[in-house]
Amino acid sequence: MNPSPVRKAPLGDRTGLPPVVSRSSSLRLGRPARGGVKHRRLRLPPCFGGAGRLVLVPAVAVLLLVGARQASAATLNVCQSGCPYTQLAPALAAAHSGDTITIGPGTYAGGVTIDVSVKLVGAGPGATVISGGGPVLTIGVAGAASEPTVTIDGVTVTGGVAIGNLAPFSGRGGGIYIPRAAGPSTGASVTIMNSVIRGNSVAPRVATDSGDPCCPFADAGGGGISNDGTLTLDHTLVSGNRADAASGLTSNAIGGGILNRAFGTLTLTHSVVSHNHVAVTPPNGRFAPGGGIAMVGGTLTITDSRVSDNTADASSAVLSGVEQEATAGGIQVQGDASATILSTTITSNSVSSTNTVGDAIAFSGGLHADGLIVLRDSTISDNSVAAATATGSTGRADVDSGAGEINADATITNTHRLTATTTTGSASVQGVGITNLGVLTLRNTSVGDNSGTASGPGGLAQVWVPVGLGVD
Repeated sequence: MNPSPVRKAPLGDRTGLPPVVSRSSSLRLGRPARGGVKHRRLRLPPCFGGAGRLVLVPAVAVLLLVGARQASAATLNVCQSGCPYTQLAPALAAAHSGDTITIGPGTYAGGVTIDVSVKLVGAGPGATVISGGGPVLTIGVAGAASEPTVTIDGVTVTGGVAIGNLAPFSGRGGGIYIPRAAGPSTGASVTIMNSVIRGNSVAPRVATDSGDPCCPFADAGGGGISNDGTLTLDHTLVSGNRADAASGLTSNAIGGGILNRAFGTLTLTHSVVSHNHVAVTPPNGRFAPGGGIAMVGGTLTITDSRVSDNTADASSAVLSGVEQEATAGGIQVQGDASATILSTTITSNSVSSTNTVGDAIAFSGGLHADGLIVLRDSTISDNSVAAATATGSTGRADVDSGAGEINADATITNTHRLTATTTTGSASVQGVGITNLGVLTLRNTSVGDNSGTASGPGGLAQVWVPVGLGVD
């Protein structure tokens, strides 16, 4: 399900602003009261004490009341020529809470911060492009006492490269970055509709001491979006974004399309997350979870959407016994997060792990859930997991969970291509369809057309179902 362009009314008809109504004609001047303060007579409506009752109100209070009624949000226009603003940044600098900024066709510079409650209304994702910066859009201010409410409609956000913007050894949100508020607590409230988040990347700037002599630490999270706020995506495409290996600098890459952090809430409706990537490479590379979406914390709700063709790739050169793995090509839900997935397809995602020295571990091609999950009326299909060690290595190549490790009601079908290859060590395949580490109940669910292979001098191929699996 690809989000289709939505035909909308002309920009001028979509501000949603009420007409300005003046009540001044209903007011009459009274005589000056003692002390020089003028009063006005007001006939109150019935809800304030019945018709016909007159009261005296100080004129200054009436003027404040009329001023509040007459005040209305402004519309600021941005276009390539003939508008008050030719770029987004100066329009944002002039905007006040409640304003609407319309952005005409063309490409406009990113690298801007939205710290006021506004609506950005483009001419459609094929026409209005906000490009560049690192991130392209930062929504809210990290650690602020209050954060804005922002709507973005009909734009493409692309070309962002965020490098070490959270800390020198940690990058967040190549396209859109929504930081946490003071406390820390949940950040900005953001709705993105009829838009495209495409072709953005995130990486660390330097590595730091991890406390483990074997391995420096540097991480990249949220190639397209990093969220610590309340984020809703509606009819929006998140595609072709990357949590980058940075030429071997990155040890951990997470959330190629979207990273939802500890204080975030993420909702997707009629949206697509596709062709996003997490990747790590030697010398530092070890962990690559969540090719499409990674939930570190908070809640995820997906309805009538698709998560497809995302990849999680870990290429390492670490000794056996040093942790290394690629996880969840489609969606990862960590233990402190939860997810509800309804009428959604998770398909054609892939996980791969290679290690030239030690073990290579890969699992959960489509969905990996350590946290609470509800999966209903959905399909997980055609996802794949692969692991390989180098010629001459004694390391293990282990894969499991082609569809995923889940606890849910689900339709799981056509999940296949689990392969493990090693020339001298052991190879194993477990949980070709589902690996369950908790209590799993399947109702009205099919698990079929799954397969797995293991090759090597020693190995194991099995479908593993531990104690705690119930089938209704």
